[in-house]
Amino acid sequence: MASAEYHRQWRKRNPSKAAAAQARHKAKDPEAYRIAQGTWRRNNPERAMFIRQKSSARSRGATEFMPAAEFTVLWRERHCHWCGCELHDSFRWFDHIIPLCYGGQHTFANVVASCANCNIRREWERKRSKEY
Repeated sequence: MASAEYHRQWRKRNPSKAAAAQARHKAKDPEAYRIAQGTWRRNNPERAMFIRQKSSARSRGATEFMPAAEFTVLWRERHCHWCGCELHDSFRWFDHIIPLCYGGQHTFANVVASCANCNIRREWERKRSKEY
């Protein structure tokens, strides 16, 4: 088993020890830790976005989540689900068809790639009509 895979499996089997080791590493040199995190996010933008999206959905009440493979399909979507415009990485948003605040889940069937304009417009229309 490769070293990286071994460590990944060890962290899965020992989450409390892994968290303690990470906390010790962070406390030892916080600046180096911050730089390493930034480097990792730049080198793994898709995975970093997946983690941020899942964390955000969890904090807003979602209990079901899509796996990373399904998120990759959404990440590679190049056109807005609602208007069809081409999506640039900085203009791509992930929109919940049924919003989390109305009981929707963070699953592949409920999340679509959208442009910022459509996502904001849909939120504004929902707030205006109070339809859900």
